[in-house]
Amino acid sequence: MKFSAYFIACYLVSCFGAQALDSSTPRYYFATFDNTDQTKLYITASFDGRKFSTLTGAHVYTAPLPDTLRDPSIIRLPDAWYICHTAGNFGNVTYFTVLRSTDLINWTKVTDVSTASIPNTRFTWAPEWFQDEDGSVHIIVGVSYWMSREFAMFAIHPTNASLTTWSAPQRLTGSAFPTFTHNPNPDTPQYVGAYDAHIIKRSGEYYITYFDVNTSYIFCAKSPALTGPYTPFKTGNWQGIGSYKEGGTMVSLGGPSWRFYYADAIFSKMYYIESGDNWVTWSPATLLDSTIVFNHGTVVYNPSLPEFKTTLEPLDGGSMRVRFPAVNKNGYRLETSSDLMTWNQGGSVMEGLGGEMAIDHNPLGAPRMFYRIRWLPFHTPAP
Repeated sequence: MKFSAYFIACYLVSCFGAQALDSSTPRYYFATFDNTDQTKLYITASFDGRKFSTLTGAHVYTAPLPDTLRDPSIIRLPDAWYICHTAGNFGNVTYFTVLRSTDLINWTKVTDVSTASIPNTRFTWAPEWFQDEDGSVHIIVGVSYWMSREFAMFAIHPTNASLTTWSAPQRLTGSAFPTFTHNPNPDTPQYVGAYDAHIIKRSGEYYITYFDVNTSYIFCAKSPALTGPYTPFKTGNWQGIGSYKEGGTMVSLGGPSWRFYYADAIFSKMYYIESGDNWVTWSPATLLDSTIVFNHGTVVYNPSLPEFKTTLEPLDGGSMRVRFPAVNKNGYRLETSSDLMTWNQGGSVMEGLGGEMAIDHNPLGAPRMFYRIRWLPFHTPAP
């Protein structure tokens, strides 16, 4: 095999086998707020989804009084970035607010989205974006019918391209959600319902994580349609994070690997856990590394990223150089294969702040060997 053809084969395997990205480009954005001043929006960025820093070193938007800004959810649409957030004083209004930005720094208000058509609405909490596979955009929001702890969840969608007009709210249904009847006595609230929804679509089904008011755990349900009917999928302390955790965000890391971010409602801190087997088992909770104190918000994968990859470069003397990006708390393993089917996973792990490594390529006339660099998302660095 000529070296040029051999190198192309190695390079293609490296490209399609690796999931590494350039270290100067954020892989994740996180919209959040500071509980000490509930009017300010913070946009933070991260390469590895574990350590976040603010884009400007400060907040990027202040909600005009008398509104506050809590529970911001962020999404990238074709024309701009958008935020929806809890408004009013702790959400005691019949609307939530939508903001728009083209650069993540300068934000303007688009509109207030009304929930007033829901009878007896008292609180409107934690709106959350969801974009379906057909490109349609929706927001899932928790609305209390009467008391602050009697919540149901509703889906709302824009009815024009500028997101200035919206549909009537449609309640999410199913046996997974607590049922309740209105109690007109303000001294005896029922403390039932669900809010803090986050939806992903997986294998054609809709999966929703939400705060179950009855138990104070984050539950998960699934449905064949966006608005239901939802049936229980994971209940109780299924993630091992305990009670009074809320504001969850499920982020795919590719294949069976996932990361789940959530807020501690008691101590106003953000944590994450990780699963490498499609939510069967989870890692212990880790406090999110940050320059600010996080509260409930939404983490999204940066959808505008180009395809940055690790590279394999030919060197003099019949060897190659592997370049891999700067990354914190991640690992990359060099793997080899002779048939592109079975890979030797016993190779050395590259870790730390990025760098390069020289390897010998096969001498001319030797059996063909392919190389790839595989990302290890749950790698624990050596001490």
